[in-house]
Amino acid sequence: MRRATPRASRFQVRRPRPRMPSHEERYAADESEAIERAKKWRERDPYEGQIEPSLLSSNEIAKYVKDTAMLFPFYEEDLKTASYAVKFGTYAYEFNKSGGYLMTNLGHCPGGLLKLPANSIVFVQCGTHFRLPKYMALRFNLRIKHVHRGLLLGTGPLVDPGFDGELLIPLHNLTSKDHFVDVNSHVIWVEFTKTTYRRPDKSDLVNFDSSKTNLTAREYLDAARKSLVDGEYLPIESSINGLMEKSIETANKAIKTAKRTEKTLWGFGIASVVGVAIAVMGFLYTFVQATYEQVDEVRHIMSTTAADSVSSAAVQADIGGIVATNEELKLEIGRLETEFALMSSQVDRLLSQRTSSNIAE
Repeated sequence: MRRATPRASRFQVRRPRPRMPSHEERYAADESEAIERAKKWRERDPYEGQIEPSLLSSNEIAKYVKDTAMLFPFYEEDLKTASYAVKFGTYAYEFNKSGGYLMTNLGHCPGGLLKLPANSIVFVQCGTHFRLPKYMALRFNLRIKHVHRGLLLGTGPLVDPGFDGELLIPLHNLTSKDHFVDVNSHVIWVEFTKTTYRRPDKSDLVNFDSSKTNLTAREYLDAARKSLVDGEYLPIESSINGLMEKSIETANKAIKTAKRTEKTLWGFGIASVVGVAIAVMGFLYTFVQATYEQVDEVRHIMSTTAADSVSSAAVQADIGGIVATNEELKLEIGRLETEFALMSSQVDRLLSQRTSSNIAE
């Protein structure tokens, strides 16, 4: 006789399905709520297995901001296809010739415009606080319209996962004219990349340096300009202005010398031509020497300044500015050479007239 197969009891215990984390329906309303959410999801990924490690598009950025509050405040209208626009913050900083720096409250700028002097570096705060989870990195770069106007930021500095604070970015005006930017506009675009971080594999993970979180602008600047050799603070400023002033001063001296020589051509003849040539060659030598001195100075700053993304971008901008300025100085040299050639022809003409006069006598 066949045994009956036992039927499964309808009261059989079923394995519980893994619970999916509940997601927030709105963005953090205030700073305290943003801190709470960032702390909750600092190590856990609310979309693990749902959003793969990659560059986030706008809808994924919004999802992560709702749950992790990785940036605050947040405005949906500032989203782009795969990035987010960040506005200016509260203050801007510019170093002066004495080594100190001038702090400007952006809310008090005349007409809402921040002045970026010609050939200068101005550091500006961003108006967003970033609290990046351990699985999220970001890059930022200058808005393209500012690049087209001759401003330089850098080549997309990377901000590592775990960063907590506000960004302080250097804006380098490479042009020979003052530039003005609207302090109520967006200054940079940021993009977010989800990394391959997984909680079970975090034993060998290198954590973000906690000493670099929640720094003030003053702490950022002091850390960037402190020399590793003698501990002194180096000024972070463009070397273009000094090079331009030195070269223009030398050029003016050469022009004055040339004009004085022109007035005494009858008395000195050929010697005057030599004087003009010496003046022009002196300018050329001083220009070349000044250029190499400024490049050596930048290299010294690179070797003695702490390895920080802010200082690195500023030094790169400084070198780029020196190269750009060479073109303007070459034009000045060409002008002097033209004037020298004209004066030489005048000398030949005057000497020819004197020779003809002596023969006639």
